[in-house]
Amino acid sequence: MLAGCGVPAAYVAPGDRAGTDPSAHDKRLTWASCPLYIGTGDENPNRRPTLEAFEKRTGIEVDHIEEINDNDEFFGKSSPALLNHQRPGLDLVVVSDWMCARFVRLGWVQRMDRPGSRT
Repeated sequence: MLAGCGVPAAYVAPGDRAGTDPSAHDKRLTWASCPLYIGTGDENPNRRPTLEAFEKRTGIEVDHIEEINDNDEFFGKSSPALLNHQRPGLDLVVVSDWMCARFVRLGWVQRMDRPGSRT
């Protein structure tokens, strides 16, 4: 059981996960990470050169949200939707390795295929 929230952690099997994978036709990506995780431009701190280069190379529009301030806080915020087989509104998240392992154990992740990579 999660401390303080009274919601038991529950494994979600692949067939029970929310929705289908829209990546073949939806060229948008909502990505959450910690503040200042992505580098900024030297002259303009509002620019994200790495994200701009990714968007140009792939044609995928990125909505980068700096909302993960604490792993446990993020887990508490995202787990209700995932426990109820709902999409949390995020396509990609960057969390610490131990929290990532927790999401994997619970079956809350989807394999990300990268063209040209070894599986």
